[in-house]
Amino acid sequence: MTSAQLSRAGRPGATDIAVTANARTDRMTTLLRRYPAIEEEERLELLNFLTNGSQEEIVQVAHLQGLEPRFEQFRADHPKQFRTGLRGWLPMIIFVLVAVIGIVWRVSLH
Repeated sequence: MTSAQLSRAGRPGATDIAVTANARTDRMTTLLRRYPAIEEEERLELLNFLTNGSQEEIVQVAHLQGLEPRFEQFRADHPKQFRTGLRGWLPMIIFVLVAVIGIVWRVSLH
């Protein structure tokens, strides 16, 4: 990487990050389009991306025209990795607890 490509802080500039993100989403789109006819290493790469990647990139990849069926098939083939655990329910649990506490507090004031 040339010095012109680095920002003043010595890190890749915004353009470099965008190119990297675009390359990653292009690669994952290609893998998802070819799924299930992909190699084991590619399957693991796609699985890692779809379970740990940024939500914005996952949406870009999974919801491009024609890829929803492939994404749904991939999810169905990997149920343990896509199961909603406590982390997925945590925002709803917190919301309900705050609402209940608010109601109890409001009722106790009257």
